[in-house]
Amino acid sequence: GYKVVSEPHKSWLEPDEEEAKIVVLVFQLYTKGVDVTKMPLEPMSLNGIAAYLTNLRIPSRGDTQKHVAKKQGYGVWTYTMIRHIIANTSYIGSWYYGKTQIIDDGKKSTRKPKSKCGTGKQVARDQVDWIQVKVTPLIDQQTFDDAQMFIEKNKQTRVGRPLKKEHLMPKRLRCIKCGYVARAKSFKQW
Repeated sequence: GYKVVSEPHKSWLEPDEEEAKIVVLVFQLYTKGVDVTKMPLEPMSLNGIAAYLTNLRIPSRGDTQKHVAKKQGYGVWTYTMIRHIIANTSYIGSWYYGKTQIIDDGKKSTRKPKSKCGTGKQVARDQVDWIQVKVTPLIDQQTFDDAQMFIEKNKQTRVGRPLKKEHLMPKRLRCIKCGYVARAKSFKQW
């Protein structure tokens, strides 16, 4: 939803009109739904939004920006891409600098150097060390809060397709990091 504008020794983020429209659309689809049949509006799922944008062949950031890696074809959206948009606080005006840092992990001799990074390993920093930068908001705080509420609600109720076999602790195990319900998976015997 933003583009980097640079001058010597200074850069800042400005809204990219085309990408901003897509970001606003994603939040509207997730929190309010879309009226295609003149029926009452129903919010869409993250997978539903990805399929909707893919069917419309709307290009993603990876399709328009060469520096963004993308594995899927042109105009293909995924759950993860939509989830990243929904969770990004930049769209309410708070972008953070310094989320990661480069550390020496003892493998400098085997790693290829990257521009601006050197040969260290990039790792996440604690959130207290991030530097907040104000940017132009693309959506209002209420819409963002509604979207986060739906994400939390889905974490509590998401179970996916029914299991084919009985398991010892179905729907009782949760990921300690994200809170999603853990699912058992059985594999065919060779």
